[in-house]
Amino acid sequence: MRLTLRTLLAYRDNVLNPADREDLHQRIQQSEFASNLLRRIEIVTRRTRSAPSPLGEGLGRDANTISEYIDDILPSESTPELERVCLETDQQLAELADCHHLLATALNTQVHISPAARARIVAGIDLEQREQLAVELRTRFRMLRKELTGDSGVTAKIVRMDPGNSRLAGPQLALRPDNLADEFSGEVNDRIVPGREVSTGQSSQTVDVLAPMLSSGGESIKPQGMSLEGEHLAREVPEYLKEHSRQLWVAPLAVLGLLIVLAGLTYIALGPQEKILALFRGDEGAPIQSKADESEADATPAHNDSQDQNSPADPELVDQVPAIDNEGEPINVRETDLLDNDPGDGSEMPLVIDSDTPSIDKSDLNSAVEPTVDTEVKSPELQLSWRPIDGFNAFATVLVAQADDWQYLSANQTALIPGRFLVGPGSVVELSVGGTKLDCFGPCIGEIGIDNGSCVLKTDFVQAVLKGDVGTSLKIDVAGARHTVELRGKDSAVSFQQSRRRLRFGPAQDDTYWQPYTIMIAVGGQALLSQETDASAPYRLAAGTGIAYPRGSVGQPFEVQTVPQWLRGSVRPIDRLACQTVSETLGEKDASLEDSLTQLLSDVRAEVRAQACQICLLLGDWRPFVKLLDDPDAAAHWRAAIELAWQMIGTTSSEASGLKEALRNAYGEDGELLFSLACGFPEDSLRGDEASRLVTRLESNRVLDRVLVFEQLRLITGQDLGYLAARPSKSATQSWKRELLSNRLTGQTVHQPIYEADSP
Repeated sequence: MRLTLRTLLAYRDNVLNPADREDLHQRIQQSEFASNLLRRIEIVTRRTRSAPSPLGEGLGRDANTISEYIDDILPSESTPELERVCLETDQQLAELADCHHLLATALNTQVHISPAARARIVAGIDLEQREQLAVELRTRFRMLRKELTGDSGVTAKIVRMDPGNSRLAGPQLALRPDNLADEFSGEVNDRIVPGREVSTGQSSQTVDVLAPMLSSGGESIKPQGMSLEGEHLAREVPEYLKEHSRQLWVAPLAVLGLLIVLAGLTYIALGPQEKILALFRGDEGAPIQSKADESEADATPAHNDSQDQNSPADPELVDQVPAIDNEGEPINVRETDLLDNDPGDGSEMPLVIDSDTPSIDKSDLNSAVEPTVDTEVKSPELQLSWRPIDGFNAFATVLVAQADDWQYLSANQTALIPGRFLVGPGSVVELSVGGTKLDCFGPCIGEIGIDNGSCVLKTDFVQAVLKGDVGTSLKIDVAGARHTVELRGKDSAVSFQQSRRRLRFGPAQDDTYWQPYTIMIAVGGQALLSQETDASAPYRLAAGTGIAYPRGSVGQPFEVQTVPQWLRGSVRPIDRLACQTVSETLGEKDASLEDSLTQLLSDVRAEVRAQACQICLLLGDWRPFVKLLDDPDAAAHWRAAIELAWQMIGTTSSEASGLKEALRNAYGEDGELLFSLACGFPEDSLRGDEASRLVTRLESNRVLDRVLVFEQLRLITGQDLGYLAARPSKSATQSWKRELLSNRLTGQTVHQPIYEADSP
């Protein structure tokens, strides 16, 4: 198969059979231009607001030209020209790649069109153009039939090669193109006859066949277009397409950066602006006086020149530093005495001691050196506050509690510590306790206290970044061990995540399958880490390195290969809007926290209900979680809620009991079985009768059953086979049954718990 832009897009969207894909894979590896072009496509398709106008004109801007190119019916003389336009313009290349990707995705996604929606579509067709539409359809299918039959006159078959149908046990689906045009055009004419009543029954879905998209062996993709392996592309394609532009900008940017640094150092060396102006005027010997000094000079009594010149010391310094006699006792010296007793003749000025002012003895000095903690008065440092982080949502959900009385904490409020805190999902906030700052990425929960002047964090599930000045320290109590983190450099920061990680497939509440892990990564500067139970020397972390502490084990240093997803801090816009609604509702002063959560759990938006459900999970209420998994409209939020539930189940035995009780109250005797499905089952369950019973539950009438079984099957096997728990199709369920009958329902390899050390 030739390596062209058309076949490269087919390779990228995985619509080729394995043999062709392997052939193109080797060709792409050997072609530097094709590899760079593939990476460039990934970059340009991620850009927002880059779609061209739908009414554009010209070869590259006409939507019909792009569609004809993808359908492989564009004239051969226009194909190279269109490809050249796409290669030279990022906007056109992104448009072509996105259109091809949408069509490829549609092939592997079964979409059910309801009779009501179909009737609305048919009603929108202009009746005056139905004959023209029918003629156009017959013409296009006649051309398709001619291409497929060729000169032999033998009708070929159009075979589906998409992944959903390539594993069919029976004969492959095929349509005869000589009957396809008449049937399809007749169907259109029947649907748009005026006055005919549209059937509301469930109709069978037709098999859409797009021959160019479902290619095999290069037969349906025409061997035309520019070859990406040719040497002439090096001359035809501009230089910036070879991804060398970045190197061209390195030298100018480096020079500009050096100039900025040099200008900054020069400004610092010259000093304030007043000194710079005096330097240019030539008044190097003249004293520079700021506005504050001028105001102090106005308030000072007038003295003659001799007094100013013979002043023994700066009054501010004399006022700040106490005098010490020969025996080491401090003496209180008044500034006014120094000024009033100046003889003015250049002789030594006598020192006047105020005997009425009490002196400080040595015991007072010793007590001043050793600070004491006042237990009666609350220090401002013993308060917790938060603020939104720049670049993230200005609205966030932060709850604090003394004992079990949870309250909403707004950004302009403070809470006394020790106390518990909760950061809701979709919230990224900076928690401040004195000089210690924590960037918390919700959802997380913990308790903050003070021990010997250091901040102490006790938690079972948290995702945060420690920031602060040099010497800032944080003590973390997790899984029966205390870790101490100390920042040792400027702009140092350490991320830490406390969570339960899977060792092998099994129940989430069982420590033999899931184990608590403390992962710390230096994201900037340097840090010093130590653990009380670890007898080895403290670990020094530099940027890009980390250390993992399994429960009851010593630290395991590693180099970061994969940045954790939570540390990237990406929040979808729809989740930001939901977070704003949750924050505003919980912040209402007239309603209690329980009433506000009840209101959020009944919100019309699924994303709001999902965030409220996760907050209830952190608070220990499992009833909203059970209700959420039985809501088909919240399908997009099931996985996040289930993953949070796995974390909370293993923290304490009361959490597991709470989930079991909620399932029993909702489903009676089936609650015990549903509890085991929610917690997870070992890989051995995929063998024998147990596996058959699990696959059978994919056809259950209860949404909760389908969700729990499918999530476990997807987790263990690593595949979904096109199954949707909210609205399952028979074909997807049959695919799971075929996997079971062919003994291909096996577990995938469990990745090591410290996934940050693995290459992406």
